[in-house]
Amino acid sequence: MDWRALRDALIWRRTRIRRRWRPLAAYIWRRLLMRTTVIAVSGSVGKTTTKELLRTILEDHAPTAWSPGNDNLRKFGSPEATLLRARPRHQFIVVEAGVERPGDMASVIKLLKPDIGVMLDVKRCHTNTFKTIENLAAEKAELVRNLGAGSRVVLNLDNPHVAAMADAAPCEVIAFGSGTGARFRLLEARSRWPERLTLLIQLDGARYEVKTRLVGVHWATAVMAALTTAVVCGVPVEKAIAAIATVEPFWARMQPVALPGSGAVMIRDEWNGSVDTFEAAFKVMEEARAERKIVVVSDYSDTPSKLRTRANRLGRRGAEVADLLVFVGDYADRSVAAAVTDGFPQENARSAESVQSAVALLKSELRSGDLVLLKGQTSHHLSRIYLGLLGDIACSRMACSRQILCDACEHLGLAVNQRSNGLVYCA
Repeated sequence: MDWRALRDALIWRRTRIRRRWRPLAAYIWRRLLMRTTVIAVSGSVGKTTTKELLRTILEDHAPTAWSPGNDNLRKFGSPEATLLRARPRHQFIVVEAGVERPGDMASVIKLLKPDIGVMLDVKRCHTNTFKTIENLAAEKAELVRNLGAGSRVVLNLDNPHVAAMADAAPCEVIAFGSGTGARFRLLEARSRWPERLTLLIQLDGARYEVKTRLVGVHWATAVMAALTTAVVCGVPVEKAIAAIATVEPFWARMQPVALPGSGAVMIRDEWNGSVDTFEAAFKVMEEARAERKIVVVSDYSDTPSKLRTRANRLGRRGAEVADLLVFVGDYADRSVAAAVTDGFPQENARSAESVQSAVALLKSELRSGDLVLLKGQTSHHLSRIYLGLLGDIACSRMACSRQILCDACEHLGLAVNQRSNGLVYCA
């Protein structure tokens, strides 16, 4: 008898049984957690950062469980796993509720049965399955429609698609935003590198300054959502503000990291490649104070534009915000040409067909005082450019279907041990 084959068959069968019964187990377990407040955070962008801010606030207030990393899709069993890890001692559970195709939101909300729903933004994403932003908004709105009458929902009034969801809410609506109709009102947001994001907010007639470690004014929505939800959960606003000041940017979400040996700083933002996140990152570079600004970029997603059109646009926009441009990929030459046509110096616009050539170029160019933006489609895995500046990497594929950061990939082959299960902070 082949005992090894038998063992593998038993493991496979046990895993299959677990996967089959886990949704039912999570559904039942959620109904038994009667004293636990479940919070579902959704939106096109900012879910992970909002969750990290909120769980940090709540964890300091009461026992809290949360979804790890950026896990948020039902098809991977992420909500089920988060529920099953929770225990009756946990007063709060914070879960990211993501969607990928029609029907996802109603399914996950029925499983989670949230006491509080949080909706951040509706922007262009998953355009292969949601052909219009209205289609996506309708799917996201299922979070609100499926809440119970005794629940509460936190909505961003500055996004018209989210603001419209208030009419469908069967429960109490708590609003935040910059308009006068918001209870939690944003009065000012400022963030100009090297300064981090600072907000001035107003709550019930009182004003508060909120200092964060985040980079870019576009994170104001995440901060406001976390603060609003925390106060709804009974956390004093002063305590919530103090906790937010300790939270570093999440892994590869406008995350500043020091580049050893050069004195340069890289802002890693290579996880989400949607077109709207590109403009937010470029705005940070445009307003930043640095001796030299370098943009390393491949391509963006979630737009019907053709590759050539996107390459031309990247070239022109990059020329507006950077002193040195490095374009990566098959259409890099077209981006260079577009930048030069707009008057950008030819010698400062470079093309790199591969990750390795981009790494070699940066190693020869980087110097103290440089600020580098690393930005591209998720599937291009530009993390290897950052990691290649730390040591030799083995992977040379331009695209990869794995939905993980290269830092945690066993195929990276990095000579310097840089496997990371946490975050790498800027010194």
